Amino acid sequence: MVSSGPFFPAWADTLARLVIALVVGGMVYLVVLTLYGVSPKTTSSGYMPEQPVAYSHALHAGELGIDCRYCHTAVERAPVAAVPNTQICMNCHTNIRSESEKL
Repeated sequence: MVSSGPFFPAWADTLARLVIALVVGGMVYLVVLTLYGVSPKTTSSGYMPEQPVAYSHALHAGELGIDCRYCHTAVERAPVAAVPNTQICMNCHTNIRSESEKL
């Protein structure tokens, strides 16, 4: 406990306790805010929207080496990659497997 003694007025103890409470409370607030800010729930880590058509990223981006930005054109401007429109798919699939029932 802080003692004001003969050199400080009586309210100095109350002020000292208030400052300590604010500093400790602020530190706790920052820790909680930081932990919440980096949690998967906040960052949407692992977000995978339902695919309207069965699609394999392993095939298209992996084996075929198609750049992600070809299909996900707004990925550098938007918070999520978004599902590409049908025309993007059909740029290739008018010639490749165009008779597939999946399309």
